[in-house]
Amino acid sequence: MNILVTGGAGFIGSHIVNTYIEAGHSVTVIDNLSSGRLQFLNPKAKF
Repeated sequence: MNILVTGGAGFIGSHIVNTYIEAGHSVTVIDNLSSGRLQFLNPKAKF
């Protein structure tokens, strides 16, 4: 399944992204990085 996560580079969003990726889903992240960080983003997610 394709999933879009807004705020996926933040603390909570990055954990949600990791959970979806571990479940085998394809994840796309939208984040303006105002409070999130790229280092929190799972490398398997499309940014």
